[in-house]
Amino acid sequence: MKAQAAFDPSDAPKSHSFGSLAFQGPWGYDRPENAGRLYPLLVSGFWNEGQDHYAGVAQAHPAFVLSYQKDGEADGRFLGHWITNAIAASYRIDLDRVYLTGFSRGGSGSFPLARGMAEAGHHFAAIIRGAGQSQPDLGDAIAEKTAVWYHIGLTDGPTRVAIAREALGLNRCYAFNREAVESQTSDTLTGYTRTTVTLTRAGRPMFRYSEYAGMGHISAPLYKDPALFAWLFDCALTPVQTNAPTEVVFR
Repeated sequence: MKAQAAFDPSDAPKSHSFGSLAFQGPWGYDRPENAGRLYPLLVSGFWNEGQDHYAGVAQAHPAFVLSYQKDGEADGRFLGHWITNAIAASYRIDLDRVYLTGFSRGGSGSFPLARGMAEAGHHFAAIIRGAGQSQPDLGDAIAEKTAVWYHIGLTDGPTRVAIAREALGLNRCYAFNREAVESQTSDTLTGYTRTTVTLTRAGRPMFRYSEYAGMGHISAPLYKDPALFAWLFDCALTPVQTNAPTEVVFR
């Protein structure tokens, strides 16, 4: 994608409302040279931590931003239909790049939202999930398409840790991951010792799972890693491919 020229104050995101939902537009959305450009949609679930931290990278990754404090499958269906209708109303949302973040209740709610979205004919390209008391199984049909980075502090509640580890086990067992390459890294980028397992398919890091030693039920450390939003916005349902058919380049 062509590099975006530096923004000025007139390019700042504008508030929009469509149907029953208010949302924010991307940086530079109204520039004449961007008239044909499609933009990602970042859906920020409970408790809005994704939107708060996204503000720091909003110019680097211009996107629509929707605060959606919902967590059920019916809410996911509503969201999917809302996206369809918003695009029909000429909002330039890129269906290949709809993203979701959620922590705690939003973590548990992220998977039902994804299932409801699928029932409405759409998928998230990627989900950032922080903790969650339930819902370890995204379902193989959705997980095959939707990338996930799951985060859990090891001094969080034992149920949340168990749910997180169950999610890792389920992803390892999905049939489409039989050929996935598993790798493991450790770092302290977030202020905690973190171990990350990555399942890579066709060159794409489709499932990442990070455990944080000594971290409780908090979300801020997740977003200290500059690679988190870079990974999120690189994900697309239909990756951009170069002339070399085996190489995948993310958006």
